[in-house]
Amino acid sequence: MDINQFIEDATIVANDQVTHDTYEMILESPKIAATTKPGQFVMFTCSPVGTDPLLRRPLSVHYTKDDKVSLLYKVVGKGTELMRQMPIGTKASMLGPLGTGFKVAETENHILVGGGIGMAPLLHLSPMIQAQSKGKIHTLQGARSERDILVMDRFEQYGDTHISTDDGSAGVHGFVTEILQNIDIEDAAIYCCGPTPMMKAVAKIARQRNWYCQVSLEIEMACGMGACLGCAIPRLGVDEGVEKYLTVCKDGPALNAEEIWL
Repeated sequence: MDINQFIEDATIVANDQVTHDTYEMILESPKIAATTKPGQFVMFTCSPVGTDPLLRRPLSVHYTKDDKVSLLYKVVGKGTELMRQMPIGTKASMLGPLGTGFKVAETENHILVGGGIGMAPLLHLSPMIQAQSKGKIHTLQGARSERDILVMDRFEQYGDTHISTDDGSAGVHGFVTEILQNIDIEDAAIYCCGPTPMMKAVAKIARQRNWYCQVSLEIEMACGMGACLGCAIPRLGVDEGVEKYLTVCKDGPALNAEEIWL
């Protein structure tokens, strides 16, 4: 295990509902809070007692503050349902920080594009961009409907924000890529997380406009440390002596889009 990775018994200090199916858990976790970089994640033990479910769940770090770590999670199965039920004061085992996070590009404009729970890692990235770049931050979120929009108010302090919904109940009626297409700037870097079809569409726009694009992949994984190879994906344009596959948990989850998609 890396010198900056820890197994920490964190204490839940908040576990609040954010939308109809999404919650935010805040934990006291001093070591992980002090060492996590934007785009990294933790492996969370969903059952404080017993071994069901057996495997930890990978969760992006939403933000860190002082000795606390915020996890934004959507209730989709047994593990996250158990998380939802955990009361304040519960001790929860976390392994982290894990993975390779975002890298801030040298450019005048930075565009954050999120879909659904993919908004989670982008908030932690925002202050890092602000600290390292004098450029402007544009945050775009795509959601199914108004009730699925996540924590967009938290991004307003960093720049302008734009929303699209599939049903037209808020913002632009359509996909978030329609907003991205209409941004009239010459140079930009995109940082994207969300459903794979959305990220591929965003990456295609970035290629067309010759913009730098990083995507944070969401994928099931067992160990989170590159040992089980359960999250391996093929790399494009492999040269002699270069590994043919990337592991999302170790090489990612933040990857240059051109490494994996045409």
